[in-house]
Amino acid sequence: MEKIRVLLVEDSPTQRILERKLLESDPEIEIVGEASDGLEAVKKAEELKPDVILLDLQLPGIDGLEVIKRVMSANPTPILVLSSVVNKTEEFTSMEALKRGAVDVMEKPSIEKGQSWMQIAQEIIKHVKEVSKVHVVPHIGLQELEKIPVKEITEIPTHKYEAVVIGASTGGPKLINQILGALPEDYPMPIFIVQHIAPGFDEGFAEWLDKTVKIKVKLAEDGEAVKPSVAYVAPVGYHMKVNDKAEIQLDNGSPVNNQKPSADILFESVAEVYGDRAIGIILSGMGRDGAEGLKKMKDRGAKVFALRAEECVVFGMPGAALEIGAVDKTSSLEEIIQFLLQAGKIAQVK
Repeated sequence: MEKIRVLLVEDSPTQRILERKLLESDPEIEIVGEASDGLEAVKKAEELKPDVILLDLQLPGIDGLEVIKRVMSANPTPILVLSSVVNKTEEFTSMEALKRGAVDVMEKPSIEKGQSWMQIAQEIIKHVKEVSKVHVVPHIGLQELEKIPVKEITEIPTHKYEAVVIGASTGGPKLINQILGALPEDYPMPIFIVQHIAPGFDEGFAEWLDKTVKIKVKLAEDGEAVKPSVAYVAPVGYHMKVNDKAEIQLDNGSPVNNQKPSADILFESVAEVYGDRAIGIILSGMGRDGAEGLKKMKDRGAKVFALRAEECVVFGMPGAALEIGAVDKTSSLEEIIQFLLQAGKIAQVK
């Protein structure tokens, strides 16, 4: 069995020792190198060609964001960012790291946070193994990313819609940022979002979106009334639903598809409340969460989309939707955005 080859990038010797011990407790993982600054990280990524880079963002020399930019343009490698949720600035930077091409982000392991050694090891090993399965490609510049050319708009809304719902996991933050960034400040529908993200990063994710797009973005609260021109992000540890009074309900029930929040739970509630007046979207992500819920939305007459494989970091969630007939075909991000914009224009007509 081939081992997963990991490059550790961390300026703290103590933290590197901890990470090495945690990862080497699994026989399927091998530490092939360490780097204590950004330039050394870029050099070793090129020389060692690891399967995964475990990256700290606060580095001497060039920072973690610049490391991601250089690695993803020259030697595309799955990158797992380790960040501190206590540091709000670093939490915000973590979201930028995902936008630049990092595959995932998780909280830095620490023996001072009340978790057992075994719990910490299991969590970081799980993330490294998941990230190692991702096929990454050269990452184009951010300015090019913001404008994806579309040859023609193939689908135009046929009636008035009242809600948009989005489900995503690995690779999702950047895509959600692009979708919301294309919408005007007065977009006439509410948007509900389930993004699988590490505990502690949901608030930072919502704040990052709110500061980088025109519409209002916030972490959903139990019982709040749904408003147009607002995107609601499901908090980690709660399923998000919408009731027939147009209020958000946060449910502390069991995980669904090993996820909490689950896109399936949200999609099913939207199918019940909005029927054919909803637009459902599944973006990049591992697993099958959202597929069954999207199928229920389609069966109720909703317009549904699953992102095409070429634009996904991981095609698991969209692929599952396609497999069970929740969508008839996959769509490009630009096709999805154009449909949302057209639907918004129709919804504004009184």
